[in-house]
Amino acid sequence: MQGGLFFLDMLETGIYLARRGMVALSLPVDAADIERFTGAVAEFALARAPLLRQTGR
Repeated sequence: MQGGLFFLDMLETGIYLARRGMVALSLPVDAADIERFTGAVAEFALARAPLLRQTGR
């Protein structure tokens, strides 16, 4: 279930990845892209912390 939430939360921020959570990185990725991605993942972890703790992941 969390994989689906992760996919949808990232999609909502404009970050496109595979439903299984796979991310393709390409050479033109710059520091701003990395910051945006890591910020979105951190926001997901904060927003979904109760659910993640509940499932032990």
